[in-house]
Amino acid sequence: MKGSKRHHRNKSPKVINKGLDYELLAKNVFLLMAKKDVILANEDMRNCVLNIKNHTYLLGGDLSYMPLSGYFEWWDKAMEVMRVNDDGMRGIVIQWACSQLTGVNTCSMVFENGQIEDVSIREFKSNVHLWLNIRKQFDKELEYPSKLTLQDVIDKLLE
Repeated sequence: MKGSKRHHRNKSPKVINKGLDYELLAKNVFLLMAKKDVILANEDMRNCVLNIKNHTYLLGGDLSYMPLSGYFEWWDKAMEVMRVNDDGMRGIVIQWACSQLTGVNTCSMVFENGQIEDVSIREFKSNVHLWLNIRKQFDKELEYPSKLTLQDVIDKLLE
């Protein structure tokens, strides 16, 4: 198709965080949530791009990259990605995989005690659409990401 442009809605950032942030996020997600205001007030911290392997069937592109501020927005708006378990411990979804067609999903939820459980969320399809919409808002940050890694952000918070 001559003259057509493909929109790369799910493109990877130019500067790719080479390491996966799953374990680091799992260990520190509640610290990050507690210091959310500090992070959001600092451009380099909020634009730190996390590399967490998320996956949805039927969509092309890499959904692994999202700025930290995008995670905060998703956690604030998505359904059931933050829970309190029967023991009264808070849990947060840090990684997900789902079929957009069926909504069948497996999410990794980390709890305050460090335990990680695989959970399924009812009606997860809307959460995927929300993720994609939030991700699209951060095209600029993915094009020119912060030079800070998640470890850098955590170190600054602990100073």
